Order: sequence, then structure tokens, then C-alpha cells
Amino acid sequence: MNNTTIGAIIAVLRYEKKYSRRKLCQGLCSTQMLIKIENDEVDVDKFMLDMLLQRLGKSSDKLEVILSDEEYQKIYIRDTIEELIWKKERNKIFIVLEDYERRYAKNSNVQKMFVFRTKAYISRIIEKDIKKTEYYIRQAIEMTSPGINSVNMGKYLLATNEIENILELGRCLLEQGRDCEAEEVLNTCQEYIDDNVTDGEEFAKLNSKSSWLRACVYTKRGAYMQAYLICEKAMDWLRKHGIIYFMIPLLEQLLNCGKQLGININKWKIFYDIILRLYHDYGESWYCHDSLYHNCFQTCYHLASEFIRLERQAQKITQEQLIEGVYEAPENLSRMENGKVMPTRKKFEGLMENLGFERGKYCGTVIVENYDMLELKYETDILIGTGKYQDAQGNLNRLRETLDCNKKVNYMAVEIYQAMIDSGRGKIDAKETYERLSDLLQNSSLIRNGKIYRVPFYNELLAINMICSSLRKMNKMQESIIIYNAIINAVEQSKIESKYQNNIMSLVLANANLFDTDKKRCNKGISYELSCGKGNMIYMHFLAQIGLPEKENASREVTRLAYYMSDLFFREINKQRIKEFYEKTYNEKLL
Repeated sequence: MNNTTIGAIIAVLRYEKKYSRRKLCQGLCSTQMLIKIENDEVDVDKFMLDMLLQRLGKSSDKLEVILSDEEYQKIYIRDTIEELIWKKERNKIFIVLEDYERRYAKNSNVQKMFVFRTKAYISRIIEKDIKKTEYYIRQAIEMTSPGINSVNMGKYLLATNEIENILELGRCLLEQGRDCEAEEVLNTCQEYIDDNVTDGEEFAKLNSKSSWLRACVYTKRGAYMQAYLICEKAMDWLRKHGIIYFMIPLLEQLLNCGKQLGININKWKIFYDIILRLYHDYGESWYCHDSLYHNCFQTCYHLASEFIRLERQAQKITQEQLIEGVYEAPENLSRMENGKVMPTRKKFEGLMENLGFERGKYCGTVIVENYDMLELKYETDILIGTGKYQDAQGNLNRLRETLDCNKKVNYMAVEIYQAMIDSGRGKIDAKETYERLSDLLQNSSLIRNGKIYRVPFYNELLAINMICSSLRKMNKMQESIIIYNAIINAVEQSKIESKYQNNIMSLVLANANLFDTDKKRCNKGISYELSCGKGNMIYMHFLAQIGLPEKENASREVTRLAYYMSDLFFREINKQRIKEFYEKTYNEKLL
């Protein structure tokens, strides 16, 4: 298999940035271990790989990750601990955390950092003890960034969790009235974010937290305009990347500062009221709004045991046939398919190759060593989603020039985007769109009589979504609904919780509701978005309900909500269409 590995991506990024191995892995692992990671000679914890990527300014959110059952269990336990903290279930938290520490943190600085960070989280949320919070967060910082302080921070490389730890320290100092110390820590941290975090989504997440804390410093001394401006910029970053998590504290600052300055804050007030209403009506009561430790769910996970088993069965390949050149006995494959063991990287790639897939455990939606191309592909998604087809075509041309399109994954990605752009610009009709994308999926048996036997990869999903859209335009609505429901069913039947399939479920739930409106499914879609910390699809769930045979006031309200949610996330074309419909139908102006 000729596939770009996560080790190769890390090595190329480190070389491009001229970082030594010692600097990159400081506090995480030995240089010898990093050499093995870069040469793909060892399988390591996903938490570790994420931190290495983030220290290089990038995000694992651009990757699709195929996990072992054990690795997924670690992720699930970490998120469960966080949920228990929000729910304030003190006794359960310590039982789960102590078990996690015993099993995973004994010989790993990364895992020890997580344990200290979690104890700080518990001290803040449950025990309300700021001094204790400060103690534990300093322990967490020292674990992976030994000796760091405000003066020498620029000499370190920091991952997202490490930056959040420093921000939490700044918050602790501020709450204890140590304003000068807090400001120094927070300003230095913001400088680091500005200079080193080059991934747009990762920057948006970190910048929102840093900006809010710095605004707290400014408002404390009456510098309301400074606070207002940095929060406004932070909001725009979240809006651009479809992230709703952490908007509430930023909006609270904007409303407070705007009031003090006497400036127009009507739009911010509308956004604030709507987001609060969304959380009240569709979210769980224990959802947090301003935790520095939390981030939205974006990385797409697949379970190795599940994928191999389902794909083998769908292709009607026996275990004996699949293990050719990989394992000596089918018993080894049985253990892998049952989730009891995870094959080495080479054996896993051998199995994938025998199944006809160009995929490793960590894989981008295209095969390339240049991480910038993964970010460019993500930007192309946003441009197509917002109807900016000319700009999307420019990005696609750059992708086409850079990618090796002899690789099936790359060829498929490029051709899917070309079909989406051509369809959006009206260059091809529904029938041609359907035929082009059906041909691209011809080598994949993923759709069989409207049934989908496994969770699709992202490129497969984009093609399937356009096929469904084309079917609708061809008056074959029922066929498209069957396919959408089949994807939802595949996700819900997987051992992987649906919140770890955000890129798939968000798109499918939103489009399924537009094609066949079901109020329960609409509510489910909104709740799902909130649970993942995303929001750019919420307007579609309201849009779908406009034509429901309900009272006029209900239809009027969902139209209004659809308008403001499309406005919030810069969906300009939809915003204008909704505005025209609303003002014509209800004879009332929208801001």
C-alpha cells in the first residue's frame, strides 16, 4: 500500500517548520520514540499523536481515524469523565478517574497530564476551590512543559490541551485578584496562539477562550472597547468554522461592553437569546458553555474491527482469502474482527489492501504529505457549502495540480468536488450529476438496494449526498430518503457513538430533514449539533420545518430562527432567500 502515514505527515511538518525532534517531543516522549513514530515503526496512543500534530500548529480534525477497540475505549472514558464532572456526579468521577490513572497513566506523561488536568477541572466545577484548581493545573502544565513560564513560553511547542492548561492558570490568577500576573500569562499565551496555531479550526477554538479571558481583564479595569473588539473577532472565527461552543461567554462580554460603550448591540442580543434558547429547548441541562477544558467533537472515528469485518462480509471474502500475505491463520483475523487485538500498522494496511482500500489507521480524506492540502480541502468544503463556487473551483484547481490522482482516494475526492461545483453553478443537470457520482462509487459496494452496511468515509458521504440530492431533483424522493435513513442506521448501529461521527451525521440529518421533514428528526438534529459543539447545520433543521402544517406563528418563528442561524454562520445565499420569503410572507422586516 502506497499511503501517506501519520508519521510521515509529522516528519514533513517538523522539517518544514525547522523544529528539532527534541523540541517537538519535549515532555511527551523520548527523541528515540519520535524517530520511531516518524518512521512508522511503532503504534502509539492517539492522544500522543494529536498532541504532536497540535504542537506543529495543526489539528487531527482533518483526519479520519481508524481505531482499535482499546483506543476507542480510552477516548470514551475521557469524555465520560468530563460528562460526569458537568453532571456533578462526584463519587462516580473518582472511581472512573482512579481506574483510568491505574490503567493508562503509569508510564505516560501525556496521560499523567490528563489526570492532573482533570483533577483541576473537578476542583473548579465541583469543589469550587480555586487554590486547589491552581495547584493541579500547575502540575498538569509541568508534566508536559517542564519549566515553562510567561518569559520563555515562546521557546516551547504547545498542544491544544497544554494551551488550555495555561489559559486555566490565567483564569485562576484573575479570580484570585492577581490581575497583573493573569494579564501577563494570558497575553503571552495569545501571542503564542497567533504565532504558532496555523490551523483555522484549532485557532478558532483556542482564540475564543483566550479572547474571553483577556476581555475579562480589560473589563475589570474599564477598557471596554478593547474587550469588545477582541471578542468580536473571536466570534467571527467561530462563525466562520461553524463552531457554536463558547459563543455564549463571548456574547455576554459583547453585550456588557456594548452597553457600557452605548453602541448598537441588537444583533449580538438576538444571537445570544437564540443560542440560549437552543440550549434550553434542545440541549441537556448539564451542557457546559464556558469550560476551558472542553472542545467540540470533530474528528471522525471508525472502528478497525468493525470496518474490516463488515467490509469483508459485504465483499463475500472468506477469512482465509483476506489473510493472504498478512496472517498465517484465520484465528488471528477472528481475534482482530472481535476487537480483542489491533494488528500492527503493516498488517492492518495489508488487510486494507486486500480489501481494495488505500487507507491507514490515520488517514486524510486525500493521500498527501503536505498538510496544507488537507486544510485546502476543508476550506473547499466551506466554500461549496456557502455557495462560493468560483472560489471553490480555484481551490480545486490547486488540489488537482498537487495531488497524485493515480491514487483512487485522490481521484475520487477531486471528481466529487468537480461534480458538486458544476452542479452548483448549473453546468450539469441532476441526471448527469447522478451518473457521474454513481460511476465514482461503482468500485464501492457501499450502497446495495438502498442498504448501507457500514459507516461511510467522508468522500463516500459527499458522493452519496449529491446522489440523494440528484434523486430528489429527478422526482425520486423516496429512494434518497431510504439511503439517508440507511446511513443514520449504520451510524447508530456502530459501536462508535454518533457524536464521534459529526461530519457524517450533521450532513445526513440536515439533508434528510430537508427532503422528508420529520419534526422529531429535526429536533434530534439540533440536539446533535449542540452536543458536538457545532452549529452551522442548525438553520437547515429550522428551514425544513417551515412548510409543516402547523399554526402560522410556529411557521413564522422557525423561519425567523432559520434566518438568524444562517446569518450567524455566514450562510449568505440561504440568509437572503429566507429573508425575502419571510418579509414577503409576514410583511415584517428582519435585521
